[in-house]
Amino acid sequence: MSKLSREQTIEYDKKYNQHPWLKGNTEPIPIEKAEGIFFYDFNGKKYYDMSSQLSCVNIGYGNKDVIQAVNDQVKTLPYIAPAYASAPRSELAKMLVELAPDNIAKVFFTCGGSDANEAAINMARTYTGRSKIFSRYRSYHGSTLGSGNLSGDPRRFALEHPAATGFVKFQDPYVYRSDIPFKNDQEASAYYINKIKEQIAYEGAENIAAIFVESITGANGVIIPPDGYLQGIRKICDENGIFTGLDCEIYFDTGAYASLCGPVLERACTHSVGPYCYQNTDIRGFGYYTNNPPAGAFRGFGVCQSEFALESIINLLAEQVGISPWEIRYRNAIEPGKVLPNGQIADCSTALKETLEAVKDVYEANKDHAGIACSMKNAGVGVGLPDKGRCNLVIEDGVCVIYAAASDIGQGCATVFCQDVAQATGLPLSKIRNAVCNTENAPDSGTTSGSRQTLLTGEAVRGAAVKLADAMKEVDNDLEKLNGKNYFYEYYEPTDKLGANVPYPKSHIAYGFATHVVILDKKGKVTEVYAAHDSGKVVNPTSIQGQIEGGVLMGMGYALTEDWPLKDCVPQVTYGTLGLLRSTQIPNIHAIYVEKEKLLDVAYGAKGIGEIATIPTAPAVQGAYYALDGKFRTKLPLEDTFYRPKEEE
Repeated sequence: MSKLSREQTIEYDKKYNQHPWLKGNTEPIPIEKAEGIFFYDFNGKKYYDMSSQLSCVNIGYGNKDVIQAVNDQVKTLPYIAPAYASAPRSELAKMLVELAPDNIAKVFFTCGGSDANEAAINMARTYTGRSKIFSRYRSYHGSTLGSGNLSGDPRRFALEHPAATGFVKFQDPYVYRSDIPFKNDQEASAYYINKIKEQIAYEGAENIAAIFVESITGANGVIIPPDGYLQGIRKICDENGIFTGLDCEIYFDTGAYASLCGPVLERACTHSVGPYCYQNTDIRGFGYYTNNPPAGAFRGFGVCQSEFALESIINLLAEQVGISPWEIRYRNAIEPGKVLPNGQIADCSTALKETLEAVKDVYEANKDHAGIACSMKNAGVGVGLPDKGRCNLVIEDGVCVIYAAASDIGQGCATVFCQDVAQATGLPLSKIRNAVCNTENAPDSGTTSGSRQTLLTGEAVRGAAVKLADAMKEVDNDLEKLNGKNYFYEYYEPTDKLGANVPYPKSHIAYGFATHVVILDKKGKVTEVYAAHDSGKVVNPTSIQGQIEGGVLMGMGYALTEDWPLKDCVPQVTYGTLGLLRSTQIPNIHAIYVEKEKLLDVAYGAKGIGEIATIPTAPAVQGAYYALDGKFRTKLPLEDTFYRPKEEE
């Protein structure tokens, strides 16, 4: 306990203390002691404490139980860093959560209101990936850099540093001094809520991380909001089409044998969130043995199924909040630097929004009979598994021969490898050849799955070709002088296992993104498909176009015509009666390639295209039919369509 006199207290205070909210030479009253609801100056004058000292002592002064508890705790453990667990902190957190509303699951302890609001700003921006923060004029939220910028009174001016960006102010509903003669609270609330909506429209709902409001403005005069105002703000937060969470449960019928149930289910779960930003996700997947025929891998590898469900539901969400299916996707689309639901940071090449922009006009022009869907698909096996690309370039008779055991099953990677070598070495394609490879003469380049070969083996080819280019400089680019020489390169970029306890785990080397628009005629026939794809650097446009066209047709097939009915677990159709689309049923497919200036620094920036071309087509078809006739279809192939009339079902 200090033994300073009244005069010394005043002297030292003036000399050493800073009072942030006092003007000029204002002298604070020197206080000596406090008890109960009173505090006393050095002259014994008693004051009622009507503010609980900024609410910090709202249970009063000198409470014996509090003093004893503090004394006991200081003797045992006065402080422990946040990285550790302690009994008092754990117990108090549990008590607070139990008292709080059901949507509050955890507690974050701070030293005061400014700290709390500073943390809230950081949390909102981190979880949403957005930068703008809304708050009101006449408000007070603290005196630190962030919380001070939240505050809406003139005292904040000194804190409005150029580095503190993204803070947007809106008007407090100060009905008492308003120039508008409102008839009632409801009219006033509607007016101020509409003003906020107008600001949100101009700032972009997709850019706003949070709205901060005091329930009752205090530090700037007691301003009580009109009835319905706070509820209106809550509704604004709910109705702007911003995804806050996804709760998903997936059940897979793997048939009589597991085959690839585990990996396929993993892809279905990790991609069920789609290419969007969320605050919270809870995904559960289950695989079951049955007496049905064994299920295996399919182009899209589990993602086709979960993305179909997600993209179909998004259309219903758009309808509920009154915005277009295009707009709700654009507002929530992942962007470079934002965090994917799996915790991975979207890299610089991410171009989902660009694919949406590429199809916006055609969708808006046909939206009463058109459907839209987005998707993402991993490039590389990832999730912590060993995933290497390998290549050996051998000079044979003055020709560079590519040895890479990478199967080309139609994706055109063999041609891409030749182009990679030509790009790195300057050799003409006539001097480059892909060998007929097997495990005896070529290094293992991994499976042709996971849309990985163009990226992983492509980077291995590029690395080996760079070595060859260096060797060519030493022999004046005369390949004949390098006969018999070989140049090997292995590319490996580690990824993190599912559930890895690391900040921002990297599940995959990269992701491709796409947006498809499907247009129907009045009869329900698919006439046009616009497929905008972010596959990184377009190395071979012809190859990519073929992949997109083939992928779209596969997606259309399982959406509209292909059926696999079982009776007592026995298939009832053959390959010929499965319902494969005929050549005469192919619509106009418009392949759109989206390239960004900033790309990955491997494989010349190329990403996979093999699987993603199939994924968004089926949900886009579903959305087109929903727009056409208002019937929400959930079963594949879709029922009651141009391709499957009711009498055929």
